[in-house]
Amino acid sequence: MSSAFGADLIIKNKTTIEGDIDFIVTPYISDEISIRVSTGLVEKNKVLIGIKFKVSDNFSTSANLFLQHQRKYDWKLDYGPLLKVDIVF
Repeated sequence: MSSAFGADLIIKNKTTIEGDIDFIVTPYISDEISIRVSTGLVEKNKVLIGIKFKVSDNFSTSANLFLQHQRKYDWKLDYGPLLKVDIVF
């Protein structure tokens, strides 16, 4: 990548598998991989395991456990709880 460009791009690919349940709570697992374009190397791998709470058609929240490895931290495993809110317009 040219230094004149002044930025390095990272491409993220996220795959999510959700349970198909007609209920307010849905279990899911998700994996997100980040790849740096200039080097072609994987920079981060993050896995989320959790449940989504659908409040309305435009609003949902989820409680997760995340596990992630990052190149900048020598692939040390990070983990912890995570609470997310999704709003759709």
